[in-house]
Amino acid sequence: MKLNYAGIILILTLPLTWLISGCKKEKEILQVKTSLEKLFPLEIGKVDFYRMDSLTIDTKEEELIPNPYLIMEIVTAISTDNLNHPVWRIERYMSKDTTGKSEEWLPAGNYFVAVYPEKIEVIENNLRFIKLTLPLKLSHYWRGNSYLPPDAYQNIFEFSIDNNMPNWNYTYTGINDSIHLPRDLTFGKVATVAHIDQSFNVIESTNTIESRENFATREKSMEQYAEEVGLIYREQILWEYQPNRGNLNGYMLKMWRVNL
Repeated sequence: MKLNYAGIILILTLPLTWLISGCKKEKEILQVKTSLEKLFPLEIGKVDFYRMDSLTIDTKEEELIPNPYLIMEIVTAISTDNLNHPVWRIERYMSKDTTGKSEEWLPAGNYFVAVYPEKIEVIENNLRFIKLTLPLKLSHYWRGNSYLPPDAYQNIFEFSIDNNMPNWNYTYTGINDSIHLPRDLTFGKVATVAHIDQSFNVIESTNTIESRENFATREKSMEQYAEEVGLIYREQILWEYQPNRGNLNGYMLKMWRVNL
């Protein structure tokens, strides 16, 4: 099993579908009270902590064991773009001690958040993602990866499925929901953004290949944002199986907030 730190840092900004039941009409009425900036609040000195289980895959093994980390993100600066829209800088640090007791934090790069009246974009490693857009209502969709080039991750992963990433349809599948996370954390007024959920030659319930004689892919990605808090949960699976090589290549990631 090969762990690729550059891959872990890069995929943190990538966009699972999480279906939240409820009354569509009711939620569309409630959503007008929520703005994009409330779902992605930013201010100098804001600190967010996340537990992350990640796995960069390049292996023939059947059992894939994730690597746990604690992530700390700090808002450190604000500037403006050429149209005078605010652009925030977020510094990221990683620790192998998931208890949070260790003071040893390793720099893990930075990214930028551009805030526009109708959308919020995240830029990292020269890749731009449209994370949230208006109107904030169920089933509204947009091409969140439309700025990505083909083979966006060609320098990290030996797969071809990133060619399809610019065509992903982001959509709101939950608005104003209550979400429970580990450590007895509960967040209200949560928006769920589904990016993609599809597979070929894969048993989705176990995330395993049906026939190892044939090509297989798994693409699943989603994020959740809580009002006045920001990102609280992210889950991504993006891997490809080539029978001529006989191994999987890609990554799996779960990341959830551990502070209020």
